[in-house]
Amino acid sequence: MTPPPVAVAWFRGVAPVPVRGPAAVPWARLVDRLTDVPVYAAGLDKRAAPGWAPIVWAEGAPQRRAAANVGKLSALVADLDALPGGLDGLDRAAAELRGNAPRGPVACAWHTSWSATVDTPRARLVVPFAAPCPASHWPAVWAAAARWLHAAGLDLDPACKDTGRWYLLPGLPEDAAPERWQGIGAASHPGAALDWRWLAAAYPEPPPPPPPPRPPERTRPDADWRDLDARRAEGWMRGKARALEAIPEGGRNTALLAALVDAYRLSAAGHLADRDRWCAHLRHVARTRGLGDAEVEHADKRAAHIAGEKPGWDWPND
Repeated sequence: MTPPPVAVAWFRGVAPVPVRGPAAVPWARLVDRLTDVPVYAAGLDKRAAPGWAPIVWAEGAPQRRAAANVGKLSALVADLDALPGGLDGLDRAAAELRGNAPRGPVACAWHTSWSATVDTPRARLVVPFAAPCPASHWPAVWAAAARWLHAAGLDLDPACKDTGRWYLLPGLPEDAAPERWQGIGAASHPGAALDWRWLAAAYPEPPPPPPPPRPPERTRPDADWRDLDARRAEGWMRGKARALEAIPEGGRNTALLAALVDAYRLSAAGHLADRDRWCAHLRHVARTRGLGDAEVEHADKRAAHIAGEKPGWDWPND
């Protein structure tokens, strides 16, 4: 039941080249470091603090920290910036994590982050893999892990999903503010390593909602402008969905937000009858393009707010 050693590269601050590793580190030894909170010299900037990454370099790649150079990941590292239940709630959820079907509890360790305070708890949860996960599978595995932890009441920060991430080890400078010292916490729980293949199979991408049906063609010569606008709105949204499917990384959040704003505004203007189904379809397309649940939900909330501030719709000039 003891997890296997975890491949770890150790870094000094933001320097891209590790000072040691990657090398296999016994899980128990890594847990000791993750749950220890050393005191650093006063004035230490976290960008110079020690860090780590659970990585194995890709064969023949430069040994510099970058997503393109990572071949495998030996653990799931989950940044948790929103903890409604506080650290007690996190520890209960961590102790109850179950994986690998009937094989029981999952080994894990967590610690508060450098930005945590007693009033705004933030933490990092580490779960070892039974075998390293190839970087090519990582987007699907990370998305499955987000759904797995969400079911336990924990939401991952989508900004920390790329394979080239490094993570600060716990610790604080001796002159840190009192509320930061009061917010420190760390713990570990025994269990088995997590099988990333099981994770991806047990928490797959939810099936997409069917796209809204095309409105029936009107053959009557007296088809009014409302019918014409409805058909035009359907075509407009289909174009937005196709554009979102083709958008490269770096523009997906913006494209999703713009498409959702259009759906809300077309609906408010009376042109789009199936707004909820269209929004669900756009959210699914965004997830298949690699956006996390938190990013998609944030875009949806922003779109509703933006559309509410600027209601109505004017068709662009052809």
